[in-house]
Amino acid sequence: TRSGSSFNEEDELDNGQNYDHIENFDSAIDNLLDTATMKLENRTRARTSTEVIVLPNGRFKCGYCDKTYKDRPSVYNHINPIHKNIRFECETCGKQYFSRQALERHQLSKDH
Repeated sequence: TRSGSSFNEEDELDNGQNYDHIENFDSAIDNLLDTATMKLENRTRARTSTEVIVLPNGRFKCGYCDKTYKDRPSVYNHINPIHKNIRFECETCGKQYFSRQALERHQLSKDH
């Protein structure tokens, strides 16, 4: 409890309060950090030089198959879900999307 305007930590710990919520919060933060780290690692892996080949005509070819695209982001929009199995999942409902933009559209929709 508080004495005057100062906080006495020992008083709070000695009064038998349950601090499980702090452990749960720490666990939730750890899970969020793990997820963010994994997403960052996946994005980094998807950007290696052998995955996108620039053709003489200026188009971009997927390094895993023969598909070609007009720009580099389009190749990654293909590589991540198809070859890397990277999906963007809505944390509210669990629906998965192939691109971050599609997920953002979903999150802004009235059906969300």
